[in-house]
Amino acid sequence: MSAKQLQNKIFGASSSSSSNLKPNPSDPGLTINIPKPPVASPTPLSQNKAIQRANGDTQSSPTAEKYKDRLLARLKSEYQGVERYRLLQDERRERHWKKWGPYLSERQWATVREDYSPDGDAWSHFPHSQARSRAFRWGEDGIAGISDNHLDLCFSVALWNGVDPILKERLFGVTGHEGNHGEDVKELYYYLDSTPTHSYMKYLYKYPQRPFPYDQLVRENANRSRDVNEYELLDTDSFDEDRYWDVFVEYSKDEDTPNAISIRITAYNRGPDSATLHIIPQLWFPNTWSWSKPTPEKPSLHLVAPGAVAVKHPSVRTNLYCLPSPPPVGPEAIDEEEEDNVYPEMLFTENETNYKRLYGGQNESSYSKDAFHDHIIPSHRPVGTVKVENSNEGEHIFVNPLNRGTKAGGHYIFRDVPPNGGCVVVRCKLTPSKPDEDAGITDEELFDMSMEERREEADEFYGNLSLGLTDDLRSVMRQALAGMMW
Repeated sequence: MSAKQLQNKIFGASSSSSSNLKPNPSDPGLTINIPKPPVASPTPLSQNKAIQRANGDTQSSPTAEKYKDRLLARLKSEYQGVERYRLLQDERRERHWKKWGPYLSERQWATVREDYSPDGDAWSHFPHSQARSRAFRWGEDGIAGISDNHLDLCFSVALWNGVDPILKERLFGVTGHEGNHGEDVKELYYYLDSTPTHSYMKYLYKYPQRPFPYDQLVRENANRSRDVNEYELLDTDSFDEDRYWDVFVEYSKDEDTPNAISIRITAYNRGPDSATLHIIPQLWFPNTWSWSKPTPEKPSLHLVAPGAVAVKHPSVRTNLYCLPSPPPVGPEAIDEEEEDNVYPEMLFTENETNYKRLYGGQNESSYSKDAFHDHIIPSHRPVGTVKVENSNEGEHIFVNPLNRGTKAGGHYIFRDVPPNGGCVVVRCKLTPSKPDEDAGITDEELFDMSMEERREEADEFYGNLSLGLTDDLRSVMRQALAGMMW
């Protein structure tokens, strides 16, 4: 397969919507162009925004002066760029800009870190098939994830295409025993951007709409000898006819608050037909309580308002807000009937091993690590399990009806996303502030403006590093550095 053919297969050059993904000099990563739905009647968010501005809250005004301009006016000749200023603050310990970053592993399963085998066979001792049900001891993993620098609290993105047997929570690959050239990840994902302080980060994951070929990848690679090429995801039919999702994940920190992080997940339907996508932002604590004696105090997450999760931990003070999402829109916004926002169903469980599923044993609690799989995917539920509804609460046996635990998720379902570039957007905010203290929690426009400012500051930082380089070389350098920092 030629480089051009490979590029066309990955980025869908034949699709009219793929032009939105081609790198350009002003954006070295792949462009995220979110179509705007037609203006509709005022929503609670827009009403709230109007009230804030009427009360003199200029922070939410689209004409407010940017942080870069305010910093330039204050520093004058000492100004060297916003990101350099943040690095200086971090060095002087004035702001802990590197407390949160992409420190979450993308693969913890089948590593020596989780090997308790008598013969040192890490690959077989903790396989991918157990990772969703078995608590890790020495780390965590997830797709496009972040954590604090002590791994006390983790955030990542899970997906479901409606046909896979499991949620897509972590990257898949073959182990040393299974690959004809040794262990290898079998996914398509890209580190697109990151600043040194992680004030802005961007990641792309390509998720097939067909069933992910887990068994096929293992079987074919195991059958190949060392003198032939590896069998890759692109060798399957997973991306034929452009039937896949481009899932972009962006993070941006507030201008002067390192612990306030905006998270935007933007997914595009690249296929020729409408399709449904489940997006589940997840927040959880690594399991530190099942191993130590005496047992340490167990942290907790609990629902305090619709879409709002409070964090109780001795070392971490924050909240997660899963905001209402606009309905799916086509590649070109047209006047359509007004649709309701998409609200997440908030799910809670424990980050604890499902001993009953794996070994036929007794679980530590009624809710285990893989509860979201059972909740969302009927075929994943144990044989003979009946879904039990509570007429008052609307909860059932797989997740905690009391809305508390050590693992939480916001389950968004986007049905019938238009083809050829149809788009859905999920916005979350991880912050110690309350909604009345941070307008970005409730103001979608301010949320996006803040993220765009961080991207512009990243442009400024890398522009100063790459003086004299061509646009192509700038893009190569910037994405290479992003890969080193992610």
